Amino acid sequence: MSDQFSIYAELLSNIRQVSVVASLPSARNASTKAMLLNGGSRIHISHDGDTRELDLPAVVHTGGGAGSGPVVLPPTKPAAAAAAGAGAAAGRQCAWRLPLPPSRQAPPQAAASPAARGAAVPWEAVRIAPAATSVRCRSCRAIVVPGKRIARWKDLPSADWAEMMEFWHCHKPDDHADGRDGGEHEHSHNHDLEHRQDGGKANGQTLAGRGYGANSRIQGQKGVGLVDLAMFLFAEEDCEGIMFSPSSPGDFLESPSLDVLAGAPARHLGASCSLCESTIGYYSFGTSAVTLLKWRVLIQEEPEVDVAPASPSMGQCLAAMLLSTIARSGSSKPLVVPMTGLVVGKGGQILTSGKALSLWILNSTIRFTSTAYSGSNVLAIKLLYKVITEEDATKVMESMNSDTQDVSIPDESLGSVIEMLDRSNAILPVDDRMFQGWKVGLLEQWE
Repeated sequence: MSDQFSIYAELLSNIRQVSVVASLPSARNASTKAMLLNGGSRIHISHDGDTRELDLPAVVHTGGGAGSGPVVLPPTKPAAAAAAGAGAAAGRQCAWRLPLPPSRQAPPQAAASPAARGAAVPWEAVRIAPAATSVRCRSCRAIVVPGKRIARWKDLPSADWAEMMEFWHCHKPDDHADGRDGGEHEHSHNHDLEHRQDGGKANGQTLAGRGYGANSRIQGQKGVGLVDLAMFLFAEEDCEGIMFSPSSPGDFLESPSLDVLAGAPARHLGASCSLCESTIGYYSFGTSAVTLLKWRVLIQEEPEVDVAPASPSMGQCLAAMLLSTIARSGSSKPLVVPMTGLVVGKGGQILTSGKALSLWILNSTIRFTSTAYSGSNVLAIKLLYKVITEEDATKVMESMNSDTQDVSIPDESLGSVIEMLDRSNAILPVDDRMFQGWKVGLLEQWE
């Protein structure tokens, strides 16, 4: 990638500047020229008879009026680049820090924290039409959940929903063999009588009845499409055209196989499209639901319309999960780990690569553009990442001094995430791709 002619631009909203770096195929010379076009919204760079143009993530100050022509940028001084630590690639890079106009503010999405602006979630329930939207395999477009079977779409609460609700009621149930709670940690709040037993403390059965007890679980519901950050949950009877591991095309899971259940620690069965055999999700014994991954399926209104809803990528789904984790826990160093107990393939095996991904979020809301990337004015997470062993990840999570939060995805998807981050790393200028042994990556967000 180092011999390519590319431009990378990033909005630095905290200092009201746009950073632009041009990576040249050879050392810059007298032919290397740069200018701003379209009133500071676009940059043009030429080198040895070749040219590149790029729309900037924000309009920059040109010093002229609204109708001013091209503005020539001063060349980068080699000495300054070397002093900044550009290293061997200094002669093949040009860099500028371009200020925003005094009257222009940075885009609010790039300035706010995830908690303040609200992380965008792909395919929220409120945006899906009941009884009129089918779910299809993204590879072959085969219907796996007919729209007529889903009368209602419902967003799932956050990952800590049960704990937050119990804290709100100032009660923490302690399960005992007799089904009643212990007498410690008594309260005297004037709640309903049903909320108070054994010293004014709600028992687990009461909390579960209200839907947020410590032992209550999300369960698949017939006729209801449950919507999570990166996946859908459906009752098995609402699905069609899905085969589960271990099975062959045409098989449909009526109940968990005794052979699979006996092979602990199986918790999930891989789910594939029976037509093209593409992996689209899994069946979970814990929720008794079919989970379909948003990045493996698409949604389609029935009858089909000319313009189908945009479909999120795997990276956009992972970004939503990471932003939710940051907003909930405040931790900027999450781990992405493979799901445990996922049975895959017709052989019914639990396979894992033994890899995990350690992340360090540098900036949760940046805007960038690049001639090496197809998107325009992309909202993304900028992060450091490092591939570690699953064993090391477990040690980190079990450490008493660790505030690390983990995000679990199928092992196959974890490998794809690593490849995706490596591709994003190649978009960055050569000297910005590593930091103290970590790789620098970009994760596009859903908008």
